[in-house]
This record gives sequence, structure tokens and C-alpha cells, in this order.
Amino acid sequence: MTFQHTYAMIKPGYEEYWGKVVERITEEGMQIIQMKTMRFDNDFADQFYSEHVGKEFYPTLQKYMTSGPIVALDLAGPDAIAHWRKIIGPTKKEVALETSPNSLRALYARSTTENLCHGSDSIQSAIREITLVFGESPPDMLQHTYAMIKPGYEEFWGKVVERIIEEGIQIVQMKTMEFTDSLADQFYAEHVGKGFYPALQYYMTSGQIVALDLAGPGVISKWREIIGPTNKEVAVEKAPNSLRALYARSTTENLCHGSDSEESAVRELTIIFGSAPAHMIKQLEPAEFNDNLVEEMEKLELLAMECKDVPTKADSKQKYLDSTVMPLVLEGISWIMKERPSDPVEHLAVYLLKNSNHEAEAEEIVSAQAPSRGSTPNVSKK
Repeated sequence: MTFQHTYAMIKPGYEEYWGKVVERITEEGMQIIQMKTMRFDNDFADQFYSEHVGKEFYPTLQKYMTSGPIVALDLAGPDAIAHWRKIIGPTKKEVALETSPNSLRALYARSTTENLCHGSDSIQSAIREITLVFGESPPDMLQHTYAMIKPGYEEFWGKVVERIIEEGIQIVQMKTMEFTDSLADQFYAEHVGKGFYPALQYYMTSGQIVALDLAGPGVISKWREIIGPTNKEVAVEKAPNSLRALYARSTTENLCHGSDSEESAVRELTIIFGSAPAHMIKQLEPAEFNDNLVEEMEKLELLAMECKDVPTKADSKQKYLDSTVMPLVLEGISWIMKERPSDPVEHLAVYLLKNSNHEAEAEEIVSAQAPSRGSTPNVSKK
């Protein structure tokens, strides 16, 4: 699960339910980072609902949203965006009643327009709405990615940095460095051993790189769109304004790198800069226990304690080897050292069979090649 922020809002006309909504938020384990009451005016409503301005239903929505105070909340927690939208339920009152009867809208909403609550539908929306209402977005709302300008492109360092700034992406950290063989192996661990890897390793250790920690809404996909497809020819054809189309020399020496997922970004930022933003590190689901499982574990623990001093099958085997097999092996080795047969391994095997409980089996393998205990063997010496 990913730690997120989301913008939540209790709409006008629901003052009597403010306490119930806040209580539900805390019961669900969500954190209230910021909370305030305020009133929308027409201009602010137009700003907040900019995608709806001009639509047929918007005048009704604007009139309602400016009719009274609202409660604005910045909520945070694991997968907060989806979690909050599940709590409030479907937009339509009728659908909420049918499919999510315990949702806030099913319980308290008056209609589809006056549907009690609002919740951001994406990270980008959450950042926009929290910034609009509270003045700025919390730093841990921003996604980070690892970006790299590869060796041999010193002349384009300035152009790449300029493009990053033009696109509105924040440069959190930046440094120049050189890859060693071992660092290349660590960074490209999934490619080590593949046919193309030696050439990749040689190239990546051939000169200085620029390492960057970039941040912004949806920055992982945004940066990958800016740099363009991995293949130079494809970049030229499909993304002619991308950095790779403009400046890359080839598919191997393709100018830039960008993390392909949050997991990759965390891994790569940690390798290069020593750490990654804590809010991007996936949180493990807590283990789920029930009474039956605990009872079974207690039984197993008790059984283990009862069996602690009981000889195991392995113990019995070892005891048999020590008392029966090993003395016979030592006798056989002594006989070989004394008689020096031409094939000591075969003669030892036959000796063991002859003098164990498998005498009948030994007769089938060899006829009297090895002596019984105390007898003189009939074998050729070296």
C-alpha cells in the first residue's frame, strides 16, 4: 500500500453530520492532517470545478456549493484516495443505497447533487485541490523518480536540465558521478548475465553521468514521456519532441534513464542517493490472525516441547550408522590397506555387502571376490 493524501470535503447544508463524518474518518484509521471550515464564492467554485464550467448542470452546482459553509479536510493514510472514496460511496444516492448501504452517502446524503461529501479521484486531483484550498500541498504528496543523463552527453546537460524546469518538475537532488563495474551490476541487476549486458556495462562505466531526484505530480510517467521511447528510431517517429528523439545517438546510448515504477524509483534513488522518500515505500499489510489460528499455533508449540527429547528418525539413523555400519567400514578399509586389491572401491563395496545382512545380494553381484570376516581373500595384488 502507498501512503497518500486526499482532499475530502463535507458539502453545504450538512452541519448536523460534521461530527459523524469526522468520527467515521478516525474510526477508519485515516489521519486528519489539516481541517478548516470556509465558504465558496462564485469565483472559487469556478476554480475548483473548472472542468464543469459551461456544462448544463453547472449553474445548479455552483449555486449549491456557495449556499453555506463547507468543511475542508486534508486526509492521509495508506491508499487514502481509494479508501476515502470507498467510505463515502457512489456519487448517486440510489446506487449508494443499493451497493454500499453503510457508506456515508447512503446513510446521510439527500440527493445526487447534494451528496454530502467530495473525494479526490487521483493523485493529481488531490494535489490540485489541497493546494487550492489550503494554499500548498504537503511535500509527501509529491511522487519522486530517478532520472539520469548517461555518459558522453556533457554538451546536452544544460538542455536536459532546462527541459526539466520548463516542464514544471522539481529537481530535489542532482550530482555528477561515475559508475564502477560493481555499481553498474547493482543498478542493472536484472540484466547481468544477458548477452547485451557487457556492452551496456562498458558504456555505463565510460564517463560521467548526471543523477537526478525529480519530484512532482505523476512525475514517473511524466518524465518517461519527456524522454521518449527507448528505441531511437521509434522516438524519432512517435515522439519527435522527446529528448531521445532530439539528442540520443543510438538505442544503447539513448541519453537518459527514467524509473518505470514507484518500486524502481525507490530502489534506484536508494542506490544512488542513499535513501528514498518514506511515503513512497510500500507498507506491508498487517498479518491477520484469528482465534482458531492462534489456538492451532499454541497446540503446535506444545507438541514441539513434548517432542523435544524424543529421538527423531534422523537420530535413529545416526545411531545405527555409528553402531553397525561404521565399524564394518573401518574393518573393510583395514583389509584393503593390508591386501591392496587392484580395484579397492569395488572390493570395499563387495566386502560391505558380504559382511552385512545383504549377503544374498552380494552373491549376485560377485562370486566370492571379497572375504568374510576372518578369512583370507583371493584377490590379485598390485
